[in-house]
Amino acid sequence: SGTGSKLLDISGNGINSDLINTPTYSTNNLGYMNTNGTNEYIQTPAISTPTRERTVNMIYRFNSGQGSLWRVQDWCERIFSTVIVIIPDSSTYYYVNAPVNDGNIHNICYSYSGTSLKTYRDGNLIQSITMDSEMSAGSYNFRFGNLSSGSSNYYSNLDYNHISFYNRQLSDAEVKQNFDALKERYGLWKSI
Repeated sequence: SGTGSKLLDISGNGINSDLINTPTYSTNNLGYMNTNGTNEYIQTPAISTPTRERTVNMIYRFNSGQGSLWRVQDWCERIFSTVIVIIPDSSTYYYVNAPVNDGNIHNICYSYSGTSLKTYRDGNLIQSITMDSEMSAGSYNFRFGNLSSGSSNYYSNLDYNHISFYNRQLSDAEVKQNFDALKERYGLWKSI
């Protein structure tokens, strides 16, 4: 309805997220949540990754800020305005330039399974990497629009149109199929 303190999970899996400091809902462009870049963010409950496989898919617009598009509580997955950083262990960092902060709506997606990491922008494979080690299994919160570093917090002004998680690595064809299913709804076909 556009009101309340929770972002409801429509998949039926109960991953209802908290709207911290009241991010706003807009009905423009078929609806989106906005974090203001000052103190607002969205936080999921702990999402379990026992299989060491995951796909994260998001349609968003980066407006401004110093924070991240999202990050995982354990810091092993950090998605900034222009780079995805995946950290399978304390000494190994993988950087991929998939996100875009040009003020337009975009789709970014990353997935991993075992030591395979893939990243996508607007339905297209950007990079495929063989990592030296697997990601750790665990149960972690995601934060959208906030980056915490020690006692400092950084925020971004972002419009979130669509966020989805999968407990496996999607194929290239499945990522493209998801993008094609949503691109006209969110106007992504105009920027291709």
